[in-house]
Amino acid sequence: MLMRIEAFLFSAAICCAAKVTPAAPKWPSGASVSFEHEDLLSDFKIRAQHYLSRAQKSARWDINGGASKIYLSYKDLDTSGMYYYHPVTSAGGKNETACHYYPSTPVDVATPEIPASVFFGLDDFYFERNVTVRGIQTEHWKMMTTNTLNYIYVSYDNYSGKIEPGLVEAVFNYTNPTSRRNPSWANSKKVFTDYKPSEPGLEVWERPKDVECKEVDGDVGQYMVYLLATYMALPMNQAIYQLFNDPTNFYLMSSMRMNQQLSTPEAPAEDDQVLEGGLPKSWDWRKHGAVTEVKDQGICAGGSWAFGIVGALEGAYFLKTQKLVNLSEQALIDCSWEFGNSGCFRGSPSSALEWVMHYGGLPLTQDYGRFQEGHGHCEASKFKLAGPFTKFVQVEPKTSAVKLALIQHGPLVAKMVVPYNLRYYQKGDVVYNSAQGGPEHYVVLIGYGTLNGDPYWLIKNSWSTKWGIDGYGMISSEALNILDSVHYVEM
Repeated sequence: MLMRIEAFLFSAAICCAAKVTPAAPKWPSGASVSFEHEDLLSDFKIRAQHYLSRAQKSARWDINGGASKIYLSYKDLDTSGMYYYHPVTSAGGKNETACHYYPSTPVDVATPEIPASVFFGLDDFYFERNVTVRGIQTEHWKMMTTNTLNYIYVSYDNYSGKIEPGLVEAVFNYTNPTSRRNPSWANSKKVFTDYKPSEPGLEVWERPKDVECKEVDGDVGQYMVYLLATYMALPMNQAIYQLFNDPTNFYLMSSMRMNQQLSTPEAPAEDDQVLEGGLPKSWDWRKHGAVTEVKDQGICAGGSWAFGIVGALEGAYFLKTQKLVNLSEQALIDCSWEFGNSGCFRGSPSSALEWVMHYGGLPLTQDYGRFQEGHGHCEASKFKLAGPFTKFVQVEPKTSAVKLALIQHGPLVAKMVVPYNLRYYQKGDVVYNSAQGGPEHYVVLIGYGTLNGDPYWLIKNSWSTKWGIDGYGMISSEALNILDSVHYVEM
């Protein structure tokens, strides 16, 4: 009872003290806390458990019930860095665990003394006011820059006879006025529960001994950087700003296999003359009911292959059954490792379809669960599969052939290159055209047409409705190697 009275009096003092700026919270040397990360643009939520120890110079995150784990360790210089443990599947769909290791720190947001954490210093914050959040009396700390607006809500309570600060909620907002597309941590909220201001047990820092950790390559490292930026819950700083605004870093833009030169496209006008009268002047599968809503691959940077092939599968299913269903990209991310795909690191539609044909179909999203922007245990065998799908056919890289395949076989999966400035595309009265190269990226090709004399391909992207024309784009027929690798699916 006495402890409760002390905590109440302490809160009352905070509440009623007039025009007194409190001291910034002093976080404990070790702590653990649960939190829910919410992307404020998409309402997507991920839950995680976080551990911190300055004594061990370590931090850890268990994501979605421990399906994936991140360890940051600085205690031993020979093994310091980031370790990412995640599910994969082996032959027969058996779930196993893999590990990737990023030496040192992926981005300059941590020091050996204070690991990257939700428990960050408030040097750039100032005290705003006392406010009640979710029924709890808190101190409201605020940070503002040109592109950021960050809030931290801190409460005080009695823990083991000592008044300690605790996190209640944090809201991070980063906006780029020239882009409608920001990473999921940039407009996010974190709600914290089960805060314990004490050193976690030593067993928390023991990594699995029976799993070999491989040093990362470019594709894996890219995803790990986004993963760390999302879960460490740090507000926007210069290091992260540079990461996501450096033209050499294509965030959320597929894998980093670069195509430095574009092939010479075929002149579309000549092809149209060959089949003049045999094909409509424009086509849009949305008007015929074969296209589901625009989806969002989030921080799953190398996962566009899953969204591309699923768009083609959904179209083929519609043509066969006259039913439009949402098929699960997450099932492909989780389950198709045994056929050569690598989840959010990299993959290919052809390998994905091998898995789909081998197991007889793909689960519905409503059954398997919404996309998690990461890796989970494969559970496809628990659900009824939509299918079977029988063919995966590459279309001849000619404008007339692609138009004909599009009309006869439904939405197509297409691979294209992604110049840096494509992220800023958002005008409905302009056909995007660029001679630049970029990383490979898969999209769903759903139509074609002409705007102001410029022929274009109509694509459905997987960068949310905040990109392009509500998630769609008109890509010049003379750009991005879009005809080099186009496939259709049949049931």
